[in-house]
Amino acid sequence: MPKTNKKIQTTPQGIKKRLYIILKSYKKMNAATIRQLKCIGFIVKKGRKHCRIYREGQPRKCYFISTTASDRKTGANAAAIMSHLWLL
Repeated sequence: MPKTNKKIQTTPQGIKKRLYIILKSYKKMNAATIRQLKCIGFIVKKGRKHCRIYREGQPRKCYFISTTASDRKTGANAAAIMSHLWLL
C-alpha cells in the first residue's frame, strides 16, 4: 500500500486525491485498504466476491467493487466513478 499521511482530509478535493492514492494500486480489498477508506469517510461492507462501498451519511448510494481486481486499471476506474457518484 502507498504511504499516506495520517491527516484526515475534509475538503472534497482532498478526499478525491486521497481516494485516487488509495485505489491506484488496488489489487485486493484487505484490512489496510478498508482502514484507509474508513479514514476518509467511506464504509466498506465486504461480501464473498464483491464489496459495497458507501459514503458516510449517504446509505442509499453505494458502489460495488470486486474483492480481487481483474486488471491493473480496476482501482483507477473505481476511484473515478466513486468521485463522480458522490460529486467530490
